[in-house]
Amino acid sequence: MPCPPRLAPFAILAAILALTTPSAGRAGQPKHGHQDEAQLKQVQSQIHSQRDKLEDARIKILNLRQEIDRIVSQMKKSQTTLQGLQAALQRQEAGIRGKEQEIAALGEQKEVAAEHVKKRLAAFYQTGEVGVLNALFASGNLGELLNLQEYVQKLFQHDQQSLGEFRRQLDLLAAAQAELVKAKERSQALIGQVKEGEAALAKSQEERDNLLAKAKAEEKLYQQALQSLEADAERLTKTIAQARRAEALAAKRRASAKKYQAGRLSPIEPGTGFAGQKGRLPPPAAGKVLRKFGPYQDNFGNQLHNEGLDLTVPAKSEVRAIHAGRVIFAGLMPGYGQMVIIDHGDQYYSLASGLAALKKKKGDQVRAGEEIGLAGGDEGGGHPGLHLEIRHGSTALDPLLWFDSRRLKP
Repeated sequence: MPCPPRLAPFAILAAILALTTPSAGRAGQPKHGHQDEAQLKQVQSQIHSQRDKLEDARIKILNLRQEIDRIVSQMKKSQTTLQGLQAALQRQEAGIRGKEQEIAALGEQKEVAAEHVKKRLAAFYQTGEVGVLNALFASGNLGELLNLQEYVQKLFQHDQQSLGEFRRQLDLLAAAQAELVKAKERSQALIGQVKEGEAALAKSQEERDNLLAKAKAEEKLYQQALQSLEADAERLTKTIAQARRAEALAAKRRASAKKYQAGRLSPIEPGTGFAGQKGRLPPPAAGKVLRKFGPYQDNFGNQLHNEGLDLTVPAKSEVRAIHAGRVIFAGLMPGYGQMVIIDHGDQYYSLASGLAALKKKKGDQVRAGEEIGLAGGDEGGGHPGLHLEIRHGSTALDPLLWFDSRRLKP
């Protein structure tokens, strides 16, 4: 993840200003101000922003997990319902088969009874009147004959009732079978609906799983960004603390700075003040503008502010002083690469970072256009190209307003 925009060089500049600028209050006391604290607040604001995004991602993950749990619960209920419907369908199919078997058995009984009645009727009609006369002469009296006729009639009535009962039972069985068939159709329709619901739930779960995977990836990125910002804040705090501790051991350096501020050391180029060169200063190297001064958005959506100007220049290109002055810092800043800070007098400073090599050391006097280093360093912690800042005191100025624009590629 790219580091916050050039905070450490500013912290060093603020610390050096604290060492070299006389206090407006008590004599001999350095002026610290709140510039470094303001930069810390900027980093802390970015940290809060990342924490908010991280919290939002975690809430999204929690909500998605709850939705997935709800879908899984619904799918379990749906499976239980489906199992119940399938069991009911099996019972209905078994009932239909049972009714079919009962109808078949009853039909066979009906056929047997019908055949029996048919034979009884045939025998009865075959006897005709002779049969009756035979019965009459064979009988001892008329009462026996009447009893015989009544018995035969009752047999016919019983057979008729039996056949009617067979038909009634067959109708009941057929109706029960038809109802079971309708119930089976209803169960099959419900099973189809439940299966469609299961398919929709499965699709919804798949979508939630994909969203959950994306949310987890975002959470990881925000966590990494937060850790990087916290590390930058800690490094900035340590840098400021070290600069302030060094103040106690830099009495001689402060005395020298006071002499310089009082004009006891003559500028290398008298009569050519930095403020009078606005719009005419040469850029430190020939190159194309990569990122201008002002706000921008990084790859993670963080709103940042570029305190200077980033140029794309060929590797090992000579980087030169934009104006005469004295080197007040030259060295490596972890995470920002090799850099040089020059005091041009009247509280004007220039800062160049992302250097592959340094040609000047702290305390050196330089003239305008004099080589101070080589571009193309890769220790810049992800900062693009050659970075340059111009400050008046602790206030960052837009370098494009100070450079001769004809010497820069847009």
